[in-house]
Amino acid sequence: DEAVPSLAESLGSCQNLKKVNLWGNMLSNVAELIEAFVNLPILTEVNTGNNSISDETLPTIAAWLRVRTAVEEVWLYGNRFSAEGVRDFVKTMKGKAYG
Repeated sequence: DEAVPSLAESLGSCQNLKKVNLWGNMLSNVAELIEAFVNLPILTEVNTGNNSISDETLPTIAAWLRVRTAVEEVWLYGNRFSAEGVRDFVKTMKGKAYG
């Protein structure tokens, strides 16, 4: 998590970035990274699987996905989401996915 601010700043300037793989880095607070992803117009895939991300980040992820509709894949498995957090996230995203 110490490197997240610097990583977010660096990624935010990579306008041609299509895929980001952050799998298995023990990250817990990725809100700053997700906010940087908003500035990446052609980003289509983000893997944040097998980290320590919790429910608190899900609203930020949902907000990002509402803005960046070209995103095709977001891997979230293997994190610390509660059943309630996942349920609320799915409810939030359902309009985007099925609307």
